[in-house]
Amino acid sequence: MEPEYVERREVGDQTWLVVAADTGTVWPQLEEFVRTRQLEVQQSSASQGVIVTSQAEIRLQSALRAGSSEVRCERGGQIMASCLDALESHLSARSASASVSSSWTAQRLTDEQTLQIRQQNDEWEVVIPQPIDRVWAELNHYLELDFAQEGQRDLLAADPASHEFMVEYMTETERNRNPLQIVFSPDVRKMSQQIRLALQPNGDQTILRAINASERTFSADDQRELLERVSGYLR
Repeated sequence: MEPEYVERREVGDQTWLVVAADTGTVWPQLEEFVRTRQLEVQQSSASQGVIVTSQAEIRLQSALRAGSSEVRCERGGQIMASCLDALESHLSARSASASVSSSWTAQRLTDEQTLQIRQQNDEWEVVIPQPIDRVWAELNHYLELDFAQEGQRDLLAADPASHEFMVEYMTETERNRNPLQIVFSPDVRKMSQQIRLALQPNGDQTILRAINASERTFSADDQRELLERVSGYLR
């Protein structure tokens, strides 16, 4: 699941770019974009990751995945589609090894917070220190790529309004059943089951839970195993 250098993310009416390079690499590429387009710069702040021109406002921040960045282009709070298209084309023509000779190198916008998997009573959950829309868009992208193996793991539905996913998943417990266990089980073959992946806002954080949506057993160990796999997309 190696990402492209530049990819799009969308949720609701929000659209942005995810670049597979850290902010120290992307910032000079944005400066070059503004310069080559001869845009009138009204404000440029490396520490805030923002370039304001008479046409649009370009913003840069660290992405959820380590070593990646997010780029937005807006005007008056509205997405500038033409600006994003031009930025996508410009950044795609660059490589992750582009020069980082910029003041930004010493002022990277890094977030030292990391996600954590914790146990609440008998349930496991993931605490993600990011807003829910960003988390949903990132998980949606990688679930579409990774959960595409029928009978093993499959993305059945994605609902951006409720910030939930329905997946078909064969747990590690089920995958590891030996022949003797299968013989003395009502199921004569290994089976997957439906599980709901639900996101819930919690202030500036997002909580990810895995909820059994089938009649099959879904133990705490199974829950943690699935949550570790899915939350791994964000690391």
